[in-house]
Amino acid sequence: MSGHRRLNTVMWQVGICLVVLSVWQWGYDLHVKLPWLVPDLLDPYFISRPSDIFENFLMLSCIKSKVGVLNGWLNGDFDGNGVVDFDDYSLIDLAFNTQGSALRRE
Repeated sequence: MSGHRRLNTVMWQVGICLVVLSVWQWGYDLHVKLPWLVPDLLDPYFISRPSDIFENFLMLSCIKSKVGVLNGWLNGDFDGNGVVDFDDYSLIDLAFNTQGSALRRE
């Protein structure tokens, strides 16, 4: 019985989270049609949308460039020419073989 109760609790938590994120993301779009339902607080000028926050996270973590393109190292294109080939892996070998010394332990 407690397993069913735990599953029920988790499902409610997921549902509430999805509703909150959906209202946060698309709620202000409804403000034009239903201004009495959607508060001005959800204005994207004041509070960023979850998708905007995620895009900024991708740029700050260097997964995406500022122009919106995924960086090459994510797919193995280390020299940025658009093709994954021998040259990409030779860059990795060169970096490994020319490192100054082994990592120190302290």
